[in-house]
Amino acid sequence: VWHEPPHGTWQFGQPAVIAERTGLPVVADFRVRDVAAGGQGAPLVPIADALLFADDTRWRVLQNLGGIGNLTVVPPGGTLEGLRAFDTGPGVCIVDGVTRLLRPELPYDVDGRLAAQGQPIEAVLEALLADPFFAQEPPRRTGRERYTSAFIAEFVQRCRAARPSCSEGDIVATACWFTARSIALAFERFV
Repeated sequence: VWHEPPHGTWQFGQPAVIAERTGLPVVADFRVRDVAAGGQGAPLVPIADALLFADDTRWRVLQNLGGIGNLTVVPPGGTLEGLRAFDTGPGVCIVDGVTRLLRPELPYDVDGRLAAQGQPIEAVLEALLADPFFAQEPPRRTGRERYTSAFIAEFVQRCRAARPSCSEGDIVATACWFTARSIALAFERFV
């Protein structure tokens, strides 16, 4: 419902009710406990990444690209020493939101067709990437509370103000590049 570390987190779900109704053991409140302990509220993914994807001798980085982008740095052998994870910035939430705003009949940029027709607007990218979040040291997190429908509408307006003749493809391409560049910055600065 609401998640803003270090201030707190509010999650739905009643573990006792689930246990009673299913008759099964229920382990819960990982996110709440992690925030209480000073984490960002996603303690299971990095551990699972280390268990599932560790190499015996090499470091690995796993990049997740959902609504929000995040990565896990997995040390050799999958040890917990050196394991870390953090949000890189927007994933596809802005691309999808911009696409739906410009083309309400589309749930997302199908096969990247709109973005492929456009050219990113560098001035918009530079302004967005100047957000202090992208320079913030990990651990860090962001979410849809930052990338709201108001943010999406402002994103489109920024594109049109920076390049009045921009196409829908230019706007969607700019959204794609925003995600890609935020990931590249995270790797460059913190991996």
